[in-house]
Amino acid sequence: MTNPTLLRAAMAGLVLGAASCGLSAQVANNTPGNLVTNGSMNFSGQVLTGWSFLNPAPNAEFWNSFQNQASPDGGSYLGVQYLATFAPRVNVGGVTQLISGLTAGAGYQLTFYSMSNHDGIGLQDWQVTFGSNTLTGAQTIPNANQTGNWVQSTMSFTASAATQTLTFLAQYLPGSVPEMLNLDGVILTQAADVPPPVTAVPEPETYALLGFGLLALRLATRRRRPSDEATVAS
Repeated sequence: MTNPTLLRAAMAGLVLGAASCGLSAQVANNTPGNLVTNGSMNFSGQVLTGWSFLNPAPNAEFWNSFQNQASPDGGSYLGVQYLATFAPRVNVGGVTQLISGLTAGAGYQLTFYSMSNHDGIGLQDWQVTFGSNTLTGAQTIPNANQTGNWVQSTMSFTASAATQTLTFLAQYLPGSVPEMLNLDGVILTQAADVPPPVTAVPEPETYALLGFGLLALRLATRRRRPSDEATVAS
């Protein structure tokens, strides 16, 4: 059985080689307004900075730029392999991050890249949860080794609190064994075209009823005045 630690070390070496070949651009990390820390999925040694693994067990496996296929975001990326039939090996399951600085009621747009690679068979996707909302990203394309077929997903969410958790859970469809699902270029920004909450305004029919009521009250007051004056005079 292959040692996961040795696998991670080998992949880290490949990433360093990729950086020296000009694959060091980090689009997500340089995107203005991106609320995600390390959206470019950079590693510091064996630590994926800014993120936590869903399965934090020491033996849970992940990959740093599996097969070194270039990403649209540039640089390194996270890979999670389907290991259900390879017990006792397990994977990290996915990643999560706490996002702060949100505006409750405002809209947010999330984009990210995903890719399957290993044997070129099977389909995968990322199940994304932001706060209490869960959406599924685009399915990956069957990808033979070294072809680098990345797909981009775009999602819209509405924040319900100033701080929410963003989670990516790897999902493997039938025939995926032992495919790798990769993630990169995660960008979360506030949607500029979402207007702020507006106080409810009464309908025109409400104004008409209100006006009719005020008019009726005024007429009733006028009718009472003569009888009131007669009472005072007597």
